[in-house]
Amino acid sequence: MEKILGEREKRRKQMKDLGLLHNTFQPLVSIAERNSMADQVSTIEQKPPLGWLDCPPQSKPIGFFVASKTPLSSAYDSHIPQNQRYSPHQSLKLAESVGMKITMVIDLTNTSRYYDPVVFEREDIRYVKIQCRGRDGPPDSCAISKFIYTVQSHRAIIGLEGYSNDYKSGILVHCTHGFNRTGSMIVHYLQRSEQWPDLNKHILIFSECRPPGIYKHKYLAKLYESYLEIKRDSLVFPDIPSWKHSAFAPPVSVSKTTDLFCAQKFSRVQAHFSPEKYTYPVPLRYSGIKFSKLKTSLAELDDVLGEEVCDEQVLEVQKLCIWVCFNGKSSAGATKNKLSFPGSQPVSLSNANIHMIREQKYSVTWKADGVRYLLLILRDGTYLIDRKFAIRRIQMRFPLSGQDINKTHHITLLDGEMVLDFDPESKLMIRRYLAYDCMAFNGELLADKPFLYRFQMLNSEVIEPRKRFFSKMQKSNYYDIERELFTIRQKKFYPLSSTRALLESFIPNLCHESDGLIFQPQSSKYEPNTVDTLLKWKFPKMNSVDFFLKFEEIASNAMEPMLYVGGKEGKLIRINDKISSYTTDLMKLDGKIVECSWDFRSKEWVYMRTRLDKISPNFVTVYENTVLSINDNITSEDILRLAELCS
Repeated sequence: MEKILGEREKRRKQMKDLGLLHNTFQPLVSIAERNSMADQVSTIEQKPPLGWLDCPPQSKPIGFFVASKTPLSSAYDSHIPQNQRYSPHQSLKLAESVGMKITMVIDLTNTSRYYDPVVFEREDIRYVKIQCRGRDGPPDSCAISKFIYTVQSHRAIIGLEGYSNDYKSGILVHCTHGFNRTGSMIVHYLQRSEQWPDLNKHILIFSECRPPGIYKHKYLAKLYESYLEIKRDSLVFPDIPSWKHSAFAPPVSVSKTTDLFCAQKFSRVQAHFSPEKYTYPVPLRYSGIKFSKLKTSLAELDDVLGEEVCDEQVLEVQKLCIWVCFNGKSSAGATKNKLSFPGSQPVSLSNANIHMIREQKYSVTWKADGVRYLLLILRDGTYLIDRKFAIRRIQMRFPLSGQDINKTHHITLLDGEMVLDFDPESKLMIRRYLAYDCMAFNGELLADKPFLYRFQMLNSEVIEPRKRFFSKMQKSNYYDIERELFTIRQKKFYPLSSTRALLESFIPNLCHESDGLIFQPQSSKYEPNTVDTLLKWKFPKMNSVDFFLKFEEIASNAMEPMLYVGGKEGKLIRINDKISSYTTDLMKLDGKIVECSWDFRSKEWVYMRTRLDKISPNFVTVYENTVLSINDNITSEDILRLAELCS
């Protein structure tokens, strides 16, 4: 109860700061007095929101949800006829009349003046506030993520999975009137909790249980944009209800609805540019409006993709990735309570470790100069995880194979890298994820399996079912795969005998940058962090280290650039090497993570690019191994001789 009182006082202060404290309750004196005051009539009269009186109070049960207009405290009673009053207590009784025992209330309104949440909390009902600005448009991605996480965690606490048929325990969701914000959130949950999403069906379910359903076209358009589904002709969207003032929901003209509901296809590619340009323009991501070829932006590998995820969901995804990569060891992967990216990292090939390739079976592939991501596929969405351990949600479909093709993966984790492929013949540029490992498949942990087994599972259970599904689905035309943010392919590995073909034919004709080769042990487990047997070889001029660059004052008040690498316990270690740049003023790079290559003639590091995908420099051992590799100067001729010897 002390926690409840503290949270209430915090809400009260926030209301006062925002100018929303119109209905002031008496100061908190005791728990008994607080309980008796919660439903008392305020001396300041309040008028109900416009349209509230004639708005139906609740929906029929929608699974375990009850959609509701906002309950109003007794402060509003003087403006509401007795037979139209709808208080927090009445909302619970009305839900009970249809067999729903409310255990949680989610408030989506953008104010706290309608009622005191303690009325619910006194009944041991969990109250959660997720503020959404109704007039300004649909809920944002972070609010949606918070809603999904809140419902899932609550259902887990009370012992029910999100898709259970036991609907005795209910969740009451309300905004002001209980249609657009509330409907959108419930439809989002249905989309992300069922084994196969069907947006048209879920919109119809809500409209049948809460007629006329979601009636603001912006909200409906956002749903179709979010899930890349296409509206069925048989689904008719409702007019504005008679009880709702038209000023709050302006109608959308017929001429605009075609563009709103995805009649215009979006492409990840752009055709009207020349390959001579330094960077290639690609379209802006789909924004729900008619696409114009004039609206382009410069594509960068470190572009931020996807949508924001709430902090609670970020933590859950991080823990799940660590649990999978460490093959079920949930306590691993944390240093001083800080979770870190668990992906495997290769070491530089040198004379000290080259013997490994002779002693065990290896496969080889090209080293793409892209951006590293883990890709986690859950029922509620697909998540991109970068080297900074930042999490973003993206919309993609990954059907299961065989008889379960209308079910989606749940807990499948891939490793790979994002590249920008340019095709000089078709003049197309495509953002593509090259997947090269699979650490979990639909809840089955694979990290302890040999690499070749994981690689085969990646192809047979993830890549091929997706190909087959979308080749058949093109005829149905209800999901627009062209608007997914990127394509996905399996990055191929080859026997060592193919090394010459890789170096002399394959890499020179690649549609994206490559800076060397990766040597992967065929029988190895998936190991997080640095893996001594996973080897990378870079073309000698492209051997690089990621430093932290900092300008420091030396004698005569001069500022000099200093290079740092990572040490134990997060400490930085200064490296007494020189750095120069031919393209950028080094002062502008102060405080950044910079990737540098070694100049053999000037004996110094040369700036290549800023690593926006990283928050820390390479560890000191990575620096030492790279320097060793540079000094050993293993050439492509050396690599070819080694491959022929081991073939």
